[in-house]
Amino acid sequence: MCGINGVLSLKPIDLNSFNVSRDTLSHRGPDGFGTELLNKGKVALGHRRLSIIDLSHKGHQPMTNEESTIWLTYNGEVYNYLTLRRELLEAGHLFKSETDSEVIIHGYEEWGIERLLNRLNGMYAFALWDNNKKCLIVARDRLGIKPLCYKQDADSFVFGSEIKSIISYTGKPNLNYQSILDYLYYRHIPEDNSVWQGVKKLQPGNYMKIYLGDKIMSETKQYWALEINEVSLKERDIIERADEILTNSVISHMQADVDVGLLLSGGMDSTLIAQKCSSNNLRIKSHCIGFENFDQSEHLDARAIANYYGLEHSEEIIGKDSLDILDYLNHYFDDLYSYSTKIPYYLATSFNSELKVALAGDGGDEVFSGYRWHNEYYKQNNAFESIVERIFKPKHETTGILNWYAKWHTDNYDFNKLLNSEVFSLNCQKTKNWLHRKHLRTDLTPIKAIQWLDIHIFLRAALMRADTCSMANSVEVRVPFLDHELVQFMLSIPEKQYFKIVRKKYILSKILEGKSPPLTFAKPKKGFSSPLKLILHKNLIIKQLLTQDSMLRKNGIIVEKSSEFMSTLNFNQIFSLWNLNSWLKVWN
Repeated sequence: MCGINGVLSLKPIDLNSFNVSRDTLSHRGPDGFGTELLNKGKVALGHRRLSIIDLSHKGHQPMTNEESTIWLTYNGEVYNYLTLRRELLEAGHLFKSETDSEVIIHGYEEWGIERLLNRLNGMYAFALWDNNKKCLIVARDRLGIKPLCYKQDADSFVFGSEIKSIISYTGKPNLNYQSILDYLYYRHIPEDNSVWQGVKKLQPGNYMKIYLGDKIMSETKQYWALEINEVSLKERDIIERADEILTNSVISHMQADVDVGLLLSGGMDSTLIAQKCSSNNLRIKSHCIGFENFDQSEHLDARAIANYYGLEHSEEIIGKDSLDILDYLNHYFDDLYSYSTKIPYYLATSFNSELKVALAGDGGDEVFSGYRWHNEYYKQNNAFESIVERIFKPKHETTGILNWYAKWHTDNYDFNKLLNSEVFSLNCQKTKNWLHRKHLRTDLTPIKAIQWLDIHIFLRAALMRADTCSMANSVEVRVPFLDHELVQFMLSIPEKQYFKIVRKKYILSKILEGKSPPLTFAKPKKGFSSPLKLILHKNLIIKQLLTQDSMLRKNGIIVEKSSEFMSTLNFNQIFSLWNLNSWLKVWN
């Protein structure tokens, strides 16, 4: 994994300014760097390298083909690159390295961009300059594991792994106040928007072609979308097929020329990864963090699981003082994200300066239906229904799903009582539920409809957290549960075959049955919890947010009369405002 950036411009590119913007991503790639100035100085590609596969200088990027007509800067991992490499060798292509990066270059030559993308199995964001066609192509993986942002106007197209590299080159744009409204409601900025005017995020499963002519022209295409074509199978066949895909995914995610770690909790997802590594004789070092005086801490469970599988294990117990890092962490979060779990996720990936790669269980709850809001929805909507009512009722009521999802995933309060109407001239209520309505599938059964929302909304925000926090520590986090073949398979199984109210993550639990310690199934789900309530003092925070020196006041976001209303807000709502204030201190 690395950091990438680039510029396509009608005007000559300032190389010094470009390299400064490249090096804002040095945390993503401390092992090396490179820049290529192409097309008479009007195209620049930059790269910061985190060496994981082929550690030699042959893996240096930007990388080119034999004729120097195709140039690549690439971030991520292609897990089936050895298979694709063999195909390309048989087709007559010559390789100068052992990297997966070079497979992308020759794959583009052989198959073109869309056929190449449909063959890749991995997490990636890359930019490829085709000098013959005077065309830049930027692409992002199917589920959005790796980020790619861009800013386009008539004279230039600027992109990067993180927004900071873009605005370092272009200068800071104005803030997007509609996006701030979305952030306050959804706890992140969804879809292709960002907090900065004009800065966009390339969406998962999409690629762009940008042409250099009299002006900058671009087109965006979707090469992959999750499809649900339900097929009813015998339970045994479902378990065997899911087990097979998971095994292959974990094995492929272990490919590296450096040691690989595991972010181990006491939960089922990371336990499954530990079990697969153990049963396939794959050496992995597990790690867990715990928190002082926090009953949701999972370090004891993680230790027991590591001992069960004979893993080399380490742990770190975090005190209250180590949690006070919000301002520091927001240097890395150049877009707004308010889930408080970003602090423990950052701490969890700061464990070992010698480890560059760690596997994590992200995605397991989305794919195998393990979230609390799945079970709670079922209980609330099925507890008092008769058999006749269940047979004849519609699959689900649209309003019910939307309200339920908003209850769990939004900070729903009257913004007009908090925000400065002179700054937020738009009706604050317009932001509410547009995102959920956009992605709601009324043709699906209720739990699967909620999973669909999870994958297209909640997961995308969680992946931003995983990437930003881990790369702040120069660590590549890999997520075996988000193999697109596994996601596609599990969502194609009828809900009644994988969702059982009496047993969480039913299919996954059947895979682990007899292969994991009993505590894996016996304890209630904790999730990835944040201990920030231990250090947050609500009244003190409100007082700080309302002072004249508060960034919320200086930027005219809230007014002094907000005090009484703020006292009615809950922890998530207060943390969202506190995080916004911190972010503004860093970035504005």
